[in-house]
Amino acid sequence: QDMLRSITSHLSVGVKLFPSRLPDTLKESFLNTAEQGLGSQEGSPGQQFGLALPISGFDKDIASESLAQTEALLFGLAIDKKTDRIFLESRTIFAEGGTAGTFWATAGGVEPSLGLPPQEGQYALQVQIAQNLNDATQLEAMEKALLSQIKQDQLRAVVQKLSAVILPQISEYRAFELVAGVAPPKNQNEGQAVPTVVLGMGIADGSAMAEQLKGLLDETDVEFDVAEDDGFSFHDIEMMPLGKVTLAIGDKCIYAMTRAADDSEYKAITGHAIDDFRPIAAANVRLESLFDGIAGLPPEMAMIVENLEPQGEVNLLVRPITRGLAIRVTADGEAVQTGAALTALGVVNLNSLLKLN
Repeated sequence: QDMLRSITSHLSVGVKLFPSRLPDTLKESFLNTAEQGLGSQEGSPGQQFGLALPISGFDKDIASESLAQTEALLFGLAIDKKTDRIFLESRTIFAEGGTAGTFWATAGGVEPSLGLPPQEGQYALQVQIAQNLNDATQLEAMEKALLSQIKQDQLRAVVQKLSAVILPQISEYRAFELVAGVAPPKNQNEGQAVPTVVLGMGIADGSAMAEQLKGLLDETDVEFDVAEDDGFSFHDIEMMPLGKVTLAIGDKCIYAMTRAADDSEYKAITGHAIDDFRPIAAANVRLESLFDGIAGLPPEMAMIVENLEPQGEVNLLVRPITRGLAIRVTADGEAVQTGAALTALGVVNLNSLLKLN
């Protein structure tokens, strides 16, 4: 009752579920359905932390253990008419003394030290993570999840080489700090424009990393030490399909940034954390700018964006709580309308496909 009140005292509607109390027959039926829908994949790096990673496949044993460790799931919803915003919040409470509860109990407490470089206009997407690294296998899971999503062979090979150097640095840093930003292409009318993408990570020793990269990457694809500024060294990589990617390495950080081929300005990275950031993670999405950034790529998406004219902003906040994790999503009225329009369009397209078959 106290856990439910913690939701309903701030939100309009609250629901509480108890996954660990599911009867064995119902749990088995649920897991079998999930396994059939997602497919079985051995070695899935989901881990036992209740964290759903963006990978293909489904590990029934891990899912069963996660259910057993999840004492309660709470969901809440509220609508603020004055600010025209909707709030969705979930809280996962893990069993006392379990692996997942211990993991999240020590995940917070990291003050973010990274920020995104200044950008003409606003970033369409901003992501920031700052959490204690209390389990080395978490990095392995992240690497597998990332590589599973990269289908382009050259890009995958470069990412694998970079991971071999960066992951030990992050482990020694003893915290997982990440900042990422995406902005629309500056010149969308010039061929197949690529959005501006920035990714930064905290590392233990920037100087050592720079030397390691020089011995790892093929110099035919990399131009090392193209510039220096205020403690940062800069190195350019040709990484298709992104084109020119600049690595900016500081004392305790490394950034990778897509840049125009003729961009010859190299400046030290200065920036601040996402506004109102609270550990362990936050994300801001501006739908109009985000869809502008991808409209120049697939023609099908360009047609959808042109018809929908997406608007609005969505914010995500992830924070540790006692024996668990809280996730809050905030969306304004325009974002809700955009989401509804996309859902309706998806239903129409699905019905069309069913009729064709």
